[in-house]
Amino acid sequence: MTIIELGEATWSAAESPGQSPRERRVVAIVLLTAVCLAALVASERPAPMGVRPLWSAPGTSENGTILTHDAAYLQERTRDGTRVTAYELATGHQRWSRDLTGSIGYLYPADEAGLLLAPADRQIVVLGPGSPEPIAPEFHRDTVALDPLTGAERWRADGEPMIVDRTTAMMVDYAEEGLPRRMRVIALSDGHTLWSMATRDIDAQTLAMADGRPTALITVAKDGTTSTYRYADGVRTGRARIPWVPAKRDNGYFNDIFVAGDKAVVNHATPNGFDVRVYRLDTMTESWHIASEDGYLVPCGTLLCASMNGVLAAWDLDGVKRWEMPAVDSLWPVGGNRIVLGSNGGTNDTPILIDTTTGRRVGDSPTGYMVWTNEPADSILLLRAATSPANRTAIIRWDLRTGRHYVVGMIDRSAGVECQSVGNYLVCRRGPDTVEVTAVR
Repeated sequence: MTIIELGEATWSAAESPGQSPRERRVVAIVLLTAVCLAALVASERPAPMGVRPLWSAPGTSENGTILTHDAAYLQERTRDGTRVTAYELATGHQRWSRDLTGSIGYLYPADEAGLLLAPADRQIVVLGPGSPEPIAPEFHRDTVALDPLTGAERWRADGEPMIVDRTTAMMVDYAEEGLPRRMRVIALSDGHTLWSMATRDIDAQTLAMADGRPTALITVAKDGTTSTYRYADGVRTGRARIPWVPAKRDNGYFNDIFVAGDKAVVNHATPNGFDVRVYRLDTMTESWHIASEDGYLVPCGTLLCASMNGVLAAWDLDGVKRWEMPAVDSLWPVGGNRIVLGSNGGTNDTPILIDTTTGRRVGDSPTGYMVWTNEPADSILLLRAATSPANRTAIIRWDLRTGRHYVVGMIDRSAGVECQSVGNYLVCRRGPDTVEVTAVR
């Protein structure tokens, strides 16, 4: 899923989360008010519901909360670095807590390999006078692989992850100025390098995927030379030259490249507008292109979408336009052949669910802001202020297959609160130092 981000978690040893009499009373009240709210909100379709507060814990918001299917990993700053604490998502039981020297970055769960990757030794690039960069770039010199059950260090490797696969990871090593100098594919079993390549002259790179796994690396040099490498062993399988203007933020030039199916898509931005070119992935010969004063192509189910000149349109990979509609200011791919339009993070948003194969609307729009999730699956959650009782927030589940939506329960008022979800869990940050976990059925 493409768009935004977030982020933390204690219980006494004598009392497990959600088992005290007080907590059972809270749960009963929550369920009762949820039933009342469902009756009051005629626009929502009644359905089996359930919201149960589970646990809370202290945590800072600097690096957010990282969720997996069964754990929450929280970070907090210490005098000498960063403390990472792992909690069982269902119970709040603390699995482990570990202090790491220096600042660490975004944690990368590698569930199938049984690891948690923590980029470490953060560096902030010092910008020179007149630099066009609005924010100083950051990078990490190495990565620590932790055991997600114990927190023990398994291995340590140079660089930070670009992508984490089931058994491998592509790492990027950075030079002092923050530019990539080498890319390496490593084995997650022990961190040893499978193959590597220098990247000093590379201006952009992307990965081709098949069944959720990387199959090829495509790089573009500053002069437009593209090279294709087999992901498994780094063998170069193709080389070509395409139009390319090195990025210059101060005068409006930048490029973006990504792979969709058997095509490579290159978005060129210039001071005068956008030039979008689509290439065959096997030969990097141009297949089709479009130009516009604004807008660029993004993945859109099995199609490619762009808001251009007041119209949102979709093309298949061969350049045939499949549908169009009035332009919107946001597009969120939510998996499969579904996209959500018009969700801007507002509590009164009325997002629209679209079937990308037809361009048609699916179901009616709920009202509320969508909760961030890395794995939408068949449904997503939205939050909306309840009119009665006051200071409560309704949780709405939106079925991405049918477009139906219904209230499942309520929580304390969440205006201005950062939330994310995974599976049947809602995780919200309240204030600067507390995270709350709620079960949502």
